[in-house]
Amino acid sequence: MKSFMKTLCVALLAAGLLLPACEKPSETPAEKVEEAVQELNEAEEKVDEAQAEVAEKEEVVEEAIEVNEDNYIKAAFEVTCVNAHIDDPARARELKEEIYPRYGFDEASFTAAQQSLAEKDTVKTAIDARMERCDKAFAEKLGEAQTEPTEEEKAAETADGEKEAAKKPAKPVPAKVGMVTDANLGGGGFSNAKMNMNIRKDFVISGEIRGEREGAAFLVPFKGKVSEKGDISATGERGGNTVNVSGRLTASGAAGSLSGSVHQKDFKTTYNAK
Repeated sequence: MKSFMKTLCVALLAAGLLLPACEKPSETPAEKVEEAVQELNEAEEKVDEAQAEVAEKEEVVEEAIEVNEDNYIKAAFEVTCVNAHIDDPARARELKEEIYPRYGFDEASFTAAQQSLAEKDTVKTAIDARMERCDKAFAEKLGEAQTEPTEEEKAAETADGEKEAAKKPAKPVPAKVGMVTDANLGGGGFSNAKMNMNIRKDFVISGEIRGEREGAAFLVPFKGKVSEKGDISATGERGGNTVNVSGRLTASGAAGSLSGSVHQKDFKTTYNAK
């Protein structure tokens, strides 16, 4: 488009040269064309410079807002507090005129920062947290230079938080967590038999019984749960062999009974795993 307009202007100027009354005796047609082209180029350069200057100023404003995010949070909290509790418009304006310069703003720059930062989740969260200590008395004092809580106030807030956490019941865990073993599992017609049981924090248990019966080896895995009261319930099966595990879990280990079938013969015995 620029090229077309330039060509059109040059053509018009050149055509004007055919009118002797409009010519300057000291200039030739070629000189007038060259002069017109130069003027157009200079005008384009000025437009480009103006656009670059505007873009540069916009970047400076954006950078300034980003750098002052912490100050904006402090100022926005105090302005929000005033708006929430000061009903007199004149008094509210007076307080805000004290707040803005305290954090490097005037009303216009604060409004610009607000448009850029007010919707950020981190900014909203920070302002909401501070609003917990905002009341009418606090708002009235915002004409003075005080914003952050004192060390005593911070300590009190920390203590309150710890008390609140203490009120929440601890998440339950089994009476014992980890592996327990009965290395000398007797009865049931077994020999060289043992039982391993693993107890997890989520109350899931798993394990195995293994050994020999009438000279033939066996291994039966099992899986189940232990209740918050410590009651154990698990079952398992492999190769036709089965086991049912019941009992009770305490801080010292697990004890109870085993029953099922091994090598097509039923069995029932007890265990005491530590």
